Amino acid sequence: MCKVSKLWFVWLGYQGKLHLYFDGLHKKYGPIVRIGPNELSVVEATLIPQILGQQGMPKGPMWDARSFVPGRNMPSTPSLIGIRDVNVHAKFRKSWNRAFAPAVLKEHEESLVTRGTELVELLKGKILDSPDGVGHADISRCISQWSFDFMGDVAFGEDFGLMRTNDKDEHIHSLDEAQLLPALSQMVPWAKFFLGSIPSLTNRAKDFGKFASQQAQKRIAKTTGKKDLFYHLATNMDINDDQPPLPLVMSNSVLAIVAGSHTTSHVISNIIYYLLRQPEYLRRLQKELDITFPPSEQAVIQIDKLANLELLDAIINEVLRLQPPVPTYLQRAPPINSGGRLLNDLFIPEGTSVVVPPHAIHRDKRYFSPSPDQFWPERWYLHNETIVTDRSAFIPFSYGPANCVGRPLALLELRYITAILIYNFDFSFEEGYDPDQWDKDLFDRYVVIKGGLPPGSRLREKGRSNSFSDYLPTSNGLHEKHTLRSSLHFKPKPTTLVFSQEDLKRIWEWEVASGHYQSRRPFPNGSSPDIPLLNPGIPQDPIITTPHASRKQVRSTVGSGLRRTYVDMQSLPHNIGYPPRPVPGSIADLDIVMEQCDFGNNKYVRDCLEVLRIGAGLDRGRRIRRGNLDIWKYIYVEEGQRLTLPTPPKTPPKTISGITPKPSTSLEESLEPPLHLPPPRSYWTSSELATACDPDHPRIFHIFWGGPFTSHPYATILSFLFTQNLGLHLSPNETTASICRPQFWVWIQTGPAREANPKPGALKEMYDSLSSNPWSAPFLHPRFKDIIKFKLWNTTEQLDNIRELKDEWRSTNLFNSGGHVYEIPPDIDEKKTQFMNILKSRRDEDDLMNRIGSTSSSTYDRMRTILSDLARFVLCHRYGGIYLDADTIFLRDWEELWGWKGAFAYRWSRLPQYNTAVLKLNKGSALGTFLTRTALRHGLDFHPMTAITAYAEDAGLDNLLLRLPDALFDSPWLNTEGFQKDRPPSPPLTEFVHFFETPSAASSDAQSAGWKPWDPARNWPDLGSRFAEAERLGRLQAVDAARSSQQAESFSFITKAKARRALSKIIIEGEEEESVEDDKRDLDWATILKRTFESYIRGDSPNMYGEWIYW
Repeated sequence: MCKVSKLWFVWLGYQGKLHLYFDGLHKKYGPIVRIGPNELSVVEATLIPQILGQQGMPKGPMWDARSFVPGRNMPSTPSLIGIRDVNVHAKFRKSWNRAFAPAVLKEHEESLVTRGTELVELLKGKILDSPDGVGHADISRCISQWSFDFMGDVAFGEDFGLMRTNDKDEHIHSLDEAQLLPALSQMVPWAKFFLGSIPSLTNRAKDFGKFASQQAQKRIAKTTGKKDLFYHLATNMDINDDQPPLPLVMSNSVLAIVAGSHTTSHVISNIIYYLLRQPEYLRRLQKELDITFPPSEQAVIQIDKLANLELLDAIINEVLRLQPPVPTYLQRAPPINSGGRLLNDLFIPEGTSVVVPPHAIHRDKRYFSPSPDQFWPERWYLHNETIVTDRSAFIPFSYGPANCVGRPLALLELRYITAILIYNFDFSFEEGYDPDQWDKDLFDRYVVIKGGLPPGSRLREKGRSNSFSDYLPTSNGLHEKHTLRSSLHFKPKPTTLVFSQEDLKRIWEWEVASGHYQSRRPFPNGSSPDIPLLNPGIPQDPIITTPHASRKQVRSTVGSGLRRTYVDMQSLPHNIGYPPRPVPGSIADLDIVMEQCDFGNNKYVRDCLEVLRIGAGLDRGRRIRRGNLDIWKYIYVEEGQRLTLPTPPKTPPKTISGITPKPSTSLEESLEPPLHLPPPRSYWTSSELATACDPDHPRIFHIFWGGPFTSHPYATILSFLFTQNLGLHLSPNETTASICRPQFWVWIQTGPAREANPKPGALKEMYDSLSSNPWSAPFLHPRFKDIIKFKLWNTTEQLDNIRELKDEWRSTNLFNSGGHVYEIPPDIDEKKTQFMNILKSRRDEDDLMNRIGSTSSSTYDRMRTILSDLARFVLCHRYGGIYLDADTIFLRDWEELWGWKGAFAYRWSRLPQYNTAVLKLNKGSALGTFLTRTALRHGLDFHPMTAITAYAEDAGLDNLLLRLPDALFDSPWLNTEGFQKDRPPSPPLTEFVHFFETPSAASSDAQSAGWKPWDPARNWPDLGSRFAEAERLGRLQAVDAARSSQQAESFSFITKAKARRALSKIIIEGEEEESVEDDKRDLDWATILKRTFESYIRGDSPNMYGEWIYW
């Protein structure tokens, strides 16, 4: 029958067990099965990108039958999920992308916590109302009510009240029943109108459409400042004039409710079910949560910490694998008039559809083994040659440009609701309940309709133990302990090595597989793996498959990524006054940069800078330089079709690179246990992401600051606003879905560096200080709230949230720099009162232990500098992003550096060691684990030159932490090497101090293009009338400073008397105006930059890309 008709599938759709039917077909007939006259089902992972991906096929004909009916007597209208035309879909998708942008998701977190708390209170009430202390409730129904209410918040700005009313109007039941009609009509779209005339199939759909229409009308009548989904769709949807906007907005809003509530409630209910089927995972997850959030009456589950919980994420992934919310029908078809599509060697004629069933491919033993049909979360974080976990076959949120736009929000929901339920309650099946009934009550209606789940619930005790004793993985999820041990091989005579060679090889494998090695640089000697590593970060290479290939030392990775197109960056006539913004998603090829800028090979800085400028289109060199400049192109975009290469040949385990273990030193005798790593990151190109921002590679700049805020971090933040693609030229109500806006996090330590915990009230003290400080107050303006974040540094909290450090850091000294340990006075915690009394008698500026910030070379806060060496690695490993010393100045957009997914650190060109004034690490990476654990074993020594350099080199991992030269980051040092002075760059700053006190010969060039003030004549914020109070406070501070003769000495460009006269004028706007005669004739470079940045904030000039700030 299937050869001639899809009517058989109508019957299967009515039964609701299509997912099981597809599983059986593929187990019997293989990965490609014909399921209808013109339809195939495919469970081949290598074909997924060609079917669903960016270069894949548009949606198939089933979507013609899945239209939303807003209500009786209203026409059907398309929603995002049902649009087949790829161009129209792309237009609709833009408004959805804006609605689920990271900044919007942060706004939804408050609603998530509110509704989650309501769910917890609902279950608590059932427990308290029960005479036996057990809450007898259908947890599946409660979760559905929660998800429905939360999606009401997301879509229409307020919940539907289902938890409060117990869904007395049966809206969830109506929605469930409404799924039957499209589940049947999608099989035979030609019968849509016939099936739609059957009242038993349509009444529930129309009832729900009426309910949705009422909610939309209610939302239209309501004035709210909340930017819910309805707001984004109504204001941003790109629609034609002949389409009625209200039904369009309604259909898409309802899509959010269906897709958002059904899917998350289905997955969370299944999480509870599987945890009850295998309660040892329930106990282990409770342990993990208890350790992260120690139980108390005031304990709060913090959303931002949940993404770091390994077992929680593994359980969620495993449930998504076994029970994907859309189990079968991801259908695509060749475009009309295309003639067909060739998928590898499989030709799909035009008019033939292809279905990718997630439920079947997720249970394919080729991609998930052992035991693909069993619940075993360990498969997501254990690594062994007997374990197969192929993430390319893991598609619970679909794949490609039509994937689930709400994926980031869904993951937030899954983590948070699972956490608060497991943290607060003990669950068990009700007596007499048959657990097998749960699977019987799951019905595939495109989305899954679930039945009831009646576990008993009890409140957990607040004083429970947070011991880690039984938080151990098992090999099969039931009984055995799983150990991954192999023979260990060591580098000869290591000085810092604490990991086995086998683990170092795994670190290389993890980083390469994650796309963090976008380079063709060879492996260092002694670090080569036994087999070629497929590298998605570089273009595809032919792979060596000869029998003897594996016997040779592997020297580099094998490209498996997309082709690189190097872009021609330049402003086009007649708009050459400003450089172009980088292409979103573009990447800097740092191999090419190093070829041009490796000053260790006597390259000249001025030549490097010219290549960097012209290759990025930052000046008009193209009009001066003649000839083909392709050799200077270093910025590329990834294009083409993702391919999966054959697995390289494997060899038996052997000593890496032929190194024989040497006699152990005392350090080697206590190597780290076998390394525990999460699964590698999935490598996504910018075109494959649902949003412009990659959640695995967040764009966060970090700085660490102690003491009063000064002009140095002020100038750093101004340069960030002046150069980075932040959308400040747009209305605050606008967003740009195609760009990923970086954030700037300022970590403030309010007390001395030795204080591991801020004192009570420190957060308020921090904000009071920031708001009253002229250099920081402007950045508290609401215009910057989404991009500049001030955060209170808490040493204890930070280290307790680093998995590799949390259990051991307290036994070390935090102030270890290059092997020199600064001892903190004993008993500081136990005898705090006595100690503070002692401090009062010795609290002077030269007291090393009590300095708060550096104000001069004589009062250098050495302790905080040592702590900042630790902080930069902790912050980047925990949150991801780039750490910057607080005197860094941005001189261009860093889009292309964010595109480089590998780690890097700044170095002084004249020295081979690291200088981590700029440091980029990937969040939770294998390299970060290596560095933090190694530093811990060496007394928490993170000194960049003596410690970090040795750690990386001894382990053969220094290529993973690329050392980038000064020219990219530190222009005041560019002329410190003797040979550079033969052909100096411009400006010729031969000493660091010349940046702040520029010689006249160099200062004229500046106008065309430590602790010193940036602008001695105007040493205050000069940001215009919006920040008049900050300017007034700054002027008063400058007056006080000028009255000190010691301070007046620093203004060497004019006489002391003139300095005092210029600064002692307390000028309040409108009373008196400065004279240009009070200014320095030859301005310093620091002054030029500060005033340029300030003019942009005032609105007097555009930024470096010709964009005017929009207030």
